[in-house]
Amino acid sequence: MIWLLLMIGCTSTLALVLKLGETRALDRFAVVAVNYLTAFIGAAVMVWRADTAPMLPPPGSGTAIATALSTGAPVEPWAGPTWALGWGVITGGLFFLGLWTYQRAIRAGGVGLAAAMSRLGVLVPMLLSMGLWGVVLSAAEWGGVALALTAIAVANAPARGVRWRDALRPALLTVFVCVGLSEFSSKVFQQHGHLVDKPLFVAATFAVAGLIAWTVVAARRPRWGWAEVAVGVGVGVPNLLGMVALIEALDALPAAVVYPGVGAGAVLVVQLAGVLLFGEKPGARGWTVVALTAAALVLINI
Repeated sequence: MIWLLLMIGCTSTLALVLKLGETRALDRFAVVAVNYLTAFIGAAVMVWRADTAPMLPPPGSGTAIATALSTGAPVEPWAGPTWALGWGVITGGLFFLGLWTYQRAIRAGGVGLAAAMSRLGVLVPMLLSMGLWGVVLSAAEWGGVALALTAIAVANAPARGVRWRDALRPALLTVFVCVGLSEFSSKVFQQHGHLVDKPLFVAATFAVAGLIAWTVVAARRPRWGWAEVAVGVGVGVPNLLGMVALIEALDALPAAVVYPGVGAGAVLVVQLAGVLLFGEKPGARGWTVVALTAAALVLINI
């Protein structure tokens, strides 16, 4: 439960810091690049403190990993570092792909619909985990998941007069899939890896995502300064802590519970923070989301 709450807190903090950055029209890619650099430095410190160093793949590690993937079991402990680094590289690519498709979705359908589709992307890891590993939920957990998904949908529904079937475009469907897959990647690591190798996985993920982001920044040559650095660091810290908390939460709770719980919980916290910090007025729909989310979190954690 504590890891789920920490993940909700980190996700909410990240969103609120990005909101502050958007009010100043900062360069998004510069912010993202600094974010990944900050997260990578933190992950590298974790690797150092854990006294775990990257190593060359030992003979037979590829076969051991392939066997684990085919059976749904964890890899052999001696092959764990190889799995952490290899899957971290793939996850880093998925992280950046989720960001890139999100930017395209904003241009195609506006920030509201893009945010809705990225939030509803929790359906991807939830359904995949149930289909691949046969996760079974209790009646209370099913009720909590249903309320959580309802809260996310209500919070991010299209503007009045716009139907979902009219609003959906290829770019929006793409962000739904890519963001969902990037979130699911942490579950795949947890399913087949070992928590002792978590620092290597996190470091590899942010190293690859950061490398791609800095390559884009170098190619675009934007003008950016200390404001982007400050916001990027402010995003990078909760990004790192949130990924660590997510892996721990997935080790303690079913993925079909964690992802909707985090999504709905973040909606709740950001909604309340908007009222308290930014003077926003949620209206009837906003307070309905708060009520649905509170009920969802209670049912999920019974």
